[in-house]
Amino acid sequence: MKKLMYLMSALALVSFAACEPNSSNGDNDGDDSKFAGIVEDGFYVAGPATGLDGIQSVGMMTAGTNEADKTNRNGMYEKYVVLEADKEFDLSLYEAGNVTRYSATLESYNPGDAGYAEEPVLDFFRGELKTGADAPAMTVSETGLYHIVLDLNKAGDLAYPQIIVVPTAWGVRGDLNGWGYTPMTMTSEFTADTITWEITEQKLMAGGKFKFAYAHGWKIRLDDAGLVKAETNLGTDCVSGGADIVAEEGGLYTITLSYTMANGAHDASYDMTMTRTGDLPGLKNVYMIGASFGNWNWDDAGVAELTPVHSEPGEFYTIKYLKANDPFKFCDVKDWNGDFTSFGEGSYEGYTIADNNCVVAADGVYTIYIDSVNGKMSIKPAEVYGIGDAFGGWTTGVEANKFAVEGTTLTVTATAAGALRSYVALDGVEAADWWHAEFSSIDGVITPRTADELQGIATLTAGQKVVYDFNAMTCTIQ
Repeated sequence: MKKLMYLMSALALVSFAACEPNSSNGDNDGDDSKFAGIVEDGFYVAGPATGLDGIQSVGMMTAGTNEADKTNRNGMYEKYVVLEADKEFDLSLYEAGNVTRYSATLESYNPGDAGYAEEPVLDFFRGELKTGADAPAMTVSETGLYHIVLDLNKAGDLAYPQIIVVPTAWGVRGDLNGWGYTPMTMTSEFTADTITWEITEQKLMAGGKFKFAYAHGWKIRLDDAGLVKAETNLGTDCVSGGADIVAEEGGLYTITLSYTMANGAHDASYDMTMTRTGDLPGLKNVYMIGASFGNWNWDDAGVAELTPVHSEPGEFYTIKYLKANDPFKFCDVKDWNGDFTSFGEGSYEGYTIADNNCVVAADGVYTIYIDSVNGKMSIKPAEVYGIGDAFGGWTTGVEANKFAVEGTTLTVTATAAGALRSYVALDGVEAADWWHAEFSSIDGVITPRTADELQGIATLTAGQKVVYDFNAMTCTIQ
């Protein structure tokens, strides 16, 4: 059997003490009911590895949820429990005072080896169910929290009845990391039945969603066909497989998840807090990633960087040709950490959000504008104008000087000789401040004005055509 490497060396300091029936063990706030000597009929995790003396109510397994159809599955049971390394445990069926031992010969298994999507990325144990005298001793090689699933295969849709035992160290998946995975830090002193994990200074936009999950996974399938799956995530109110947790207000957060051994469904064992610790700072950078912008790879050169609006801290823009229903999103760093699609309900216009990504309804050249200080975003058909001597003067918004869409590019024709000066009209910029969103061509490259006035820009003669390709950031003068 391949040994499972799990958790950290600090766990080796754990100490377990057996709980006597009807004793509080110092952890139940005076509630002796969870250590009652009389227990309900059902399955229990028991044995020296649990730190419990015999069968205890606190070790009772809960009805299992089949993630495949979101219903309680007959004959499926689950429990999150702390197990001590190299000590025995079993699953004991208590019925009318009689106890039957359930167990399995556990073999190491990694669902990723089977090519399953959205499975935890780790080795865990599983084995065919054995009962009574044939039930072998079960042990784990590392002390820690484990997710145990028992399936009696009452429907006959599995290859065999089974037990799976999965090491569990929680993290988060959601808008805050592009629905990837961010591990949480274990912050509490580890005891036999209490653990706390935490993330600090986590950026969450208003309306940002996430869930708790372990080892990158959403579920574990118990069969190749995927008819039976165990949930490996916690949602709102710590319900297994529950709804997404939503940040009502944007800001910096400390997120805490705590586990305490308890009887009942999983949410009885878990508690979470979200504490807002500060405002989101005005963004210093904004990057755009998507299917057509880096192919969702932050290291790809195709990831677009938005341009800061001159003299408007925290405001950004870019102009891009977008295809209908081609997804993209934004982040202030080139990483899945605080990526966003909006600043919350009512904060955006000109696009829709689908599957946690931005999409537009029609192909076209669009201006993308983000005001991170006031929490506003818009994506609208680009309104780019020529201005200055080459376009007859300095009046803004002249229709004859507006660039026209030609396929994936924008074009305009100079009416006189002069420097190539152009700008894009932005929602948050007054017409008189057109130069806050000015750009020109330097050596064939579209170059925005971000500090002082642009130097070395192209010059035009009357009748020359200017072609801007904002996806390639090139300018052609014909």
